[in-house]
Amino acid sequence: MLHCAVCDDDQVVIAALQSMMIEYPAELDCAAFFDPLDLLEEIRNGRKFDLYILDIVMPQMTGIDLAREIRKTDSDCGIIFLTTSDEFHSDAFDVEALQYLNKPADKTALYHAIDRALRYLGNQKEEVLPLQTKNGIYALVIDRIVYVESYKHTLCFHLKDGSKIDTLDSSLALKKLLETLRFPPFCTPYRGFIVNLNYVDCLSKLQFSMTTGALIPIPQKQFSKVRRQYSDYLLTRYAKGEI
Repeated sequence: MLHCAVCDDDQVVIAALQSMMIEYPAELDCAAFFDPLDLLEEIRNGRKFDLYILDIVMPQMTGIDLAREIRKTDSDCGIIFLTTSDEFHSDAFDVEALQYLNKPADKTALYHAIDRALRYLGNQKEEVLPLQTKNGIYALVIDRIVYVESYKHTLCFHLKDGSKIDTLDSSLALKKLLETLRFPPFCTPYRGFIVNLNYVDCLSKLQFSMTTGALIPIPQKQFSKVRRQYSDYLLTRYAKGEI
């Protein structure tokens, strides 16, 4: 899940952004702030966000100054600016902003900016998931996961090399794991399963065929939703030139 903070003193702008972000194909946790000082206080109290979408012209503190404060403790997060003026471009580059969007932001421009942020954040480092196994704590690189299966209070991670890793009983719940493995590329076609769409060989009637040969069932009532998710995922990769 991508944790975002949106800061703008205009409630109409905040509402519009939140509405568009709800429809974004990846899961976003979006926190809204109408005062930059409130957001800064949250950050100083230890709250961390992956992505900040900041208005530039605000009372109390400009978005540029807020971004400078953010950069003092977080050099890895993504920052996107929203404004009606073009005069702050050079300042935006000084704080390593990913994008500069003119207000009012339309859905296409916003989604492209979030896509770019996801690529940027994904390239920061390999994401690792710590797992408690009977042999100790295992640091699993998330990109190796083909699918995850829940069985009798344990999770079985099926990996791209054909190997498997089982967690200790009740050490990690599937619901908690879903908060870490975001869509795309992960989705839940069936209760008890999480699938990495990067390793889907074929979507046929009521099942995923994985590159490892595994077959993951899809209930009929879930099939339309899963098919739409997989189609959106493929179209996004095609638009990026990845397939």
